[in-house]
Formats: sequence, structure tokens, C-alpha cells
Amino acid sequence: MQRQLYFVRHGETTLSGHLLGVTDPELSTIGAQQLLQSLTSLSGLRRIISSPRKRCLNTAKAFAKQYQLPVDVEPTLAEFDFGLWDGQPYDTLWRETQSPSIGDFWHNPWLHTPPEGESMYDFHHRVATWWHSILASPSEECTAVVAHAGVIKTLVALILDLSPDLTAYQSKIDIPYAGIVKVEVFYDSSQTAWPKVVF
Repeated sequence: MQRQLYFVRHGETTLSGHLLGVTDPELSTIGAQQLLQSLTSLSGLRRIISSPRKRCLNTAKAFAKQYQLPVDVEPTLAEFDFGLWDGQPYDTLWRETQSPSIGDFWHNPWLHTPPEGESMYDFHHRVATWWHSILASPSEECTAVVAHAGVIKTLVALILDLSPDLTAYQSKIDIPYAGIVKVEVFYDSSQTAWPKVVF
């Protein structure tokens, strides 16, 4: 048995240039078009799973309604909570944050948690828990997963079996707006899952 999943990042938002986690602006007109075009390019979809953030969910629902597909809202796919930094412009964060600074966080998010924000351990754990639940439920459904850059990077790292304390991939993987990462999962005769990223 083999299944296909497409991890799709939301499009451009009306707060481009800001650090967005729980802060949840609408997609810009361009961003909504980007996401719809990406979803429309995927053939054979039978299901959509979406982050609850409206920058993912609103367009996913509109697409699903048009193509008569179910949408499952998955809270664990919400973006990282950046605490007091959330929603702030990047240039302000680079200029004003300290102890930890945003640079400290980007360099090693396992050691530095944003003030009043989510720990990287908690974020990684919730995304990994969801991913393991997907792998534990064999299916041949072709599924689009509409989520966020941080979530998709973590999923890619899990599939590639990267050690959680290796953080370089966070800055070395770029998921553009409405970018798509294709994943195939093969289930052998014992129902063991063998996922891979397909380029």
C-alpha cells in the first residue's frame, strides 16, 4: 500500500515581513491566488487537512467546497507560538531583542525560547505526535496538508530522521509561500511505514 501527501504552505499574508505564529492575518489577494493555484495543481486529492489558522483554513475550505472534498482541521498543525515576539516586524526583532535575541533563537531554538512563547520541545513534540498518528493509519488517500513553514520543516526533518537537536535545517530549508513538498509513504506487508520526500 502506498499513500501520497502534499505539504502545502499558505500563501503570502497581509503582514509580510512580520514574524507570524499565533498572529493570524488574512492572506493577501496574491496569497489566496498562490494557495489556490498550488492546490489546483495537485491531482487525485481525496482529503485536505489544515492548520486552524485562517491563513491556511479559509482558502483550504474554499478549495474543498469547490471540489467537494472533506477538510479536517488539525490544531496540532498550527505554527509555532513566538510569544511576545509574535506579530512583530523582523527588523524590529533583530534590532531590539536581547537575552535571548531572535538571533539566539534562530541559532539554537532548543536552548532559547521566545519570551512567553512555546518551547521548541513542545512544538516538535506536537508536530511529531501528529505525524506518527498519520503513519500509524495506513491509507491510500491522496491528501493535501495545508500548514506553515515551521511545521513543514519539522515534518521534513522527521521524515529524513534528522536528530531534533540539529537545528541547521531550520535556516537551510526554504519553504516559499504556497510551496509544495511531496511525500510518499510505502507500507510493507507488516504495515511498517516507509516515508520519503519526493523531488
